[in-house]
Amino acid sequence: MTDHRTLLADYVTNGSEEAFRELVTRYIDLVYSTAVRLVNGDTHRAEDVAQTVFADLARLAGTLSKDVMLGGWLHRRTWHVATTLMRNERRRQNRERQAAEMNTLQECAETGFEQMLPFWMTPSINWAPATARRSCCAFSSIAISAPSAWRWEQ
Repeated sequence: MTDHRTLLADYVTNGSEEAFRELVTRYIDLVYSTAVRLVNGDTHRAEDVAQTVFADLARLAGTLSKDVMLGGWLHRRTWHVATTLMRNERRRQNRERQAAEMNTLQECAETGFEQMLPFWMTPSINWAPATARRSCCAFSSIAISAPSAWRWEQ
């Protein structure tokens, strides 16, 4: 069995696809299992993370120290790629949620508050000042739309 340092050096100096293939074969289970844990069991994202990590290895192989512990480097790189992916995904979901809330508020303003309020609240809200009516409308529309958002995430 060839040492990972020899395989890495062969890939760096000669561009040996066989050496890189052997490195991938040896470390794919480590990288993939780490990625699955870090992306909360999402196998498709874990595959994307593993592919990115090995693409990074191919790109950065020449800059690695000849004494590098490749398993440790791959594990750390997997952690970095997966956490960045998950952070970006959370940010995207937050932006989408905020956009949906803004759309709901806009629809509320356009359609009239009576259509958005629960039936029992409509008669009493007519006596409230306009600012209170808008607040109740916004609260009611968010409360109505929340369960469908929860079902979508599951």
